[in-house]
Amino acid sequence: MSLRYRPEIDGLRTVAVLSVLIYHAEFSLSGHPVLKGGFLWVDVFFVISGFLITSLILTEWDRTGRFSILNFYERRARRILPALLTVMFASIPAAWAILYPRQMIDFVWSLAASLGFISNYFWYDLLASYAAAADALHPFLHTWSLAVEEQFYIFFPLLVAAVLARSGRLLLPILAALAAGGLVLAEILTRLDWSLSFYGLQSRVWELATGALTAFVMRHAPDRGSRPQRDAWLAGAGLALILLPMAALPVNWHHPGIGTLPAVLGTALVLRHAGGGDPVTRLLASPPFVAIGLISYSLYLWHQPIFAFARHLELDPPAWQKLCWIGLAMALARASYLWVETPFRDRRRTRLRPLVASLSGSTFLVLAFVGALLATDGLKARLPGLIALYGKNEFDNEALRDRSWTVLDALAAASGEAGSEASSPSPFEARRLWFAQGTPGPRVLILGDSHAKDLFNALALNPDLFAGIGLARFGMHARLPQGQIETLFAAPNLAAADIVLLSFRYSDRHLDRLSQLIERLKAADKTVVLATSSAEYELIDGMPVFDWYLRSSRAAFDPEALGRLAWSRRASHIAAINDRIAAIGRAEGVAVIDKIAPICDAAPQSCAAITDDGYKTFFDYGHFTLEGAAYLGRRLHALGDLPF
Repeated sequence: MSLRYRPEIDGLRTVAVLSVLIYHAEFSLSGHPVLKGGFLWVDVFFVISGFLITSLILTEWDRTGRFSILNFYERRARRILPALLTVMFASIPAAWAILYPRQMIDFVWSLAASLGFISNYFWYDLLASYAAAADALHPFLHTWSLAVEEQFYIFFPLLVAAVLARSGRLLLPILAALAAGGLVLAEILTRLDWSLSFYGLQSRVWELATGALTAFVMRHAPDRGSRPQRDAWLAGAGLALILLPMAALPVNWHHPGIGTLPAVLGTALVLRHAGGGDPVTRLLASPPFVAIGLISYSLYLWHQPIFAFARHLELDPPAWQKLCWIGLAMALARASYLWVETPFRDRRRTRLRPLVASLSGSTFLVLAFVGALLATDGLKARLPGLIALYGKNEFDNEALRDRSWTVLDALAAASGEAGSEASSPSPFEARRLWFAQGTPGPRVLILGDSHAKDLFNALALNPDLFAGIGLARFGMHARLPQGQIETLFAAPNLAAADIVLLSFRYSDRHLDRLSQLIERLKAADKTVVLATSSAEYELIDGMPVFDWYLRSSRAAFDPEALGRLAWSRRASHIAAINDRIAAIGRAEGVAVIDKIAPICDAAPQSCAAITDDGYKTFFDYGHFTLEGAAYLGRRLHALGDLPF
């Protein structure tokens, strides 16, 4: 069943989609984001979606006394899948040419998750993992919101139809309970796990239900237009409640909890009270707003792949390039609206059987591509130029990142346990004893975050230099959470350890608790050793020093020039932090290991961005590759800096 067309709703879509373009393009003025709260676009869309779907269900029920679930899902498939698959097919060649193997693995998994409408939980899991690529570099990250909608529409139409069949009067309190209870749940979850709350359906139900509630109220209290002055004021207030938070609200301020409430209520007010001759309606129903609103779904689909692939080529482009991205996205959105969305949504132009055949065949082709790339581990051979340039070195820094955990992961796997985590203890670290009985040398427990992993690798990869030393590792965040400390003191590795070696990426915010931990370890009769922070290096055009220099110099590669470049790119704040570490060590009477001295030498002003056997030392700002960690271990041994 069709609804009466309201052009101002397309205009409201324009407000939402333009805000996401500005927000994702990351425009800024004087270092401040142009649209700090542009993430609220998705909340506006959710309310609109809940409103329209519920209006459709109620209209069909009023006219026929029934609601066809099959027809509903057919409409959703016609609306969602053709344009989504088109963007996927267009993105695959770009991914083939641009993405490194590890990035390609994430990309193809994201295609599968998007087609299964579970990408919200896929992205929650991926982005919560250590050192996942920046959000802006994932071409299909935006499909998380599409997944939320489709998950909602698995149960919501069935719920509404069941309630209407029993008693239509029950629908109002049920929708109100979903909206109010969902808001409370979203606020609680936002405080407990912000990332899960952001991506999860459970924290977005209240927004969709608010749109549904608005549709129900309009259906049963259709007094819009009877008081035009009131409607004009309330529609204006609604638009202000959307725009003002978009300008100023930070993303982690009670979002999607109570911080989202103004934008959600504002959208509901516009839907409820716009539509007359008021200024808000005249603005939103104007031809430019309607034109963009009509292509808003395709524009939403196209913008993220364009932005992401462009950022892979240039991480921080100038504003004019970002405007070009937006122009390209609008052109492609207009084309796909005319030639994909419109014909597939028209049942007279695209019958059901051809629709099913085309969607099934297209889905099969995408999934076949996914399977092929997973089976070949991202197909590194498709990038022969980089393979030749890097020689024995690995160009895929995400692969090097993953590989840097394999030493610890192999130990865990040998005991049937899951691998280590960056900043928290794994079950293997918390519950198992790693030290063998009769270890001739000291038993050293390395405590810390991902930089403790690097130091563990430095010792474990040089067994001939550190023979007889027992090694274990315990993951902990640099802020030293009390819960993790209590887990540490219950761990069998701590009870058995002679020496506890602390290695973190320290920050000024967290150093105040370090002395307390040292005192408690000393009271447990442990010898404590502090390691300073590692040297950190500013990225160049989004690349680590080695990668940028290799690609810039090509055949004229000079290791000495690379070392001088690395020295010049050192992060200046590390020296002050390490001075504080040294002062804490002196005050507590514990040894301090300098992790920078083995790598950086002030005399020639050089840092070893390449090892003595020709391998890349770092895969990012300062984490060691396996070869780099082995080199660090050799240098620590040569300098005699380890007090064991």
